[in-house]
Amino acid sequence: MQIKEKTKAEIESKISGMGDFLKMGYLEECLKHNLTFDVKKYCALELAKIYEARKMFSESGRKLEQAGEISITFREKKELFMKAAELYLKAEIYEQVSLALRKAVEQTNKDEAPIMKSAIKKLLREQAEVYENENRNGKALKAYEYLYKMLKESEKEEIKRKLLNLYEKLGKLSEYNILKGN
Repeated sequence: MQIKEKTKAEIESKISGMGDFLKMGYLEECLKHNLTFDVKKYCALELAKIYEARKMFSESGRKLEQAGEISITFREKKELFMKAAELYLKAEIYEQVSLALRKAVEQTNKDEAPIMKSAIKKLLREQAEVYENENRNGKALKAYEYLYKMLKESEKEEIKRKLLNLYEKLGKLSEYNILKGN
């Protein structure tokens, strides 16, 4: 596909009458061309919005990370990486949550890092509880296992009980015994 538009205004004008799928294809193609960082960031952010609206959370997270990489300010980078971490959480791609969180923490000072980690832990706990309340035990188990790894020893007791209960429900007796033995 040939991209003639070079500015944000030209691209906005071009996509204004398009449906989401045409916009996605066009904006993805724009990202492959030699455009300014500002224009590429705009394209990535527009794609992230479309993907999130369509519940394509992992794709949206990737585009936010891409926008974060080319952003100039530390604050904007931090915000984009944190939002990407939240979207990866919704997509249940926990290893990507860690990577995006690490990128966000790299953009901040020592005082903000624990606050950011705490926010992700809170979101993870909430998501795990939703899964648990919906009897989606396998998904709850994965979320709690990931959360357990993130917690300090002093914070682990409640999650350990939840994990033991889920291991028992799901018949994962070897995991149950390993955790029980710790």
